[in-house]
Amino acid sequence: MYVRANKWDQAYQVISRYLPESEYTMLYVQEARKFEEEGDYKNAERMYLAANEPDLAINIYRKAKQYDHMIRLVTKYRKDLLKRTHEHLAQQLDSEGNLKQAEHHYIEGGAWQVAVDMYRAHELWEDALRVAKANGNTKELGEVAIKIAETMDGEKGTQFLIKNGLIEAAVDFEAN
Repeated sequence: MYVRANKWDQAYQVISRYLPESEYTMLYVQEARKFEEEGDYKNAERMYLAANEPDLAINIYRKAKQYDHMIRLVTKYRKDLLKRTHEHLAQQLDSEGNLKQAEHHYIEGGAWQVAVDMYRAHELWEDALRVAKANGNTKELGEVAIKIAETMDGEKGTQFLIKNGLIEAAVDFEAN
């Protein structure tokens, strides 16, 4: 009766008192799948979590490409997988061409250098340098800047470094 009326809190009280855990878990998962099919992810999440199935809740947001909600649940229920989740999302978004979001997840996953390499592969030099400036130390920034300059004509590379205020890197670049 409570299930048909969508009164889940009351249903949970009765179910948890009188049914074995396996039965009410199955009931909640079935209802969650119905909500998921209808696109009601919030209620689907609530049902999956009530059934103690956080991985199923995480998966609905992964399939729907609602990564913020996915990361929220991974952070809460699978913290040990958070870094790998960020890395996986970053790789997926990178392959889809969504570089800004890929950058975010590379950085959150502790792999800012991979974000730099991603931008370098797309010849987005300013973005590569921006990520290195925001996340690396002076030495790492200089190394990234020189790698970028090496892809350019000698004079253009030097001008690029000077334009970005990397005088020491420009001197090193010219010396090499």
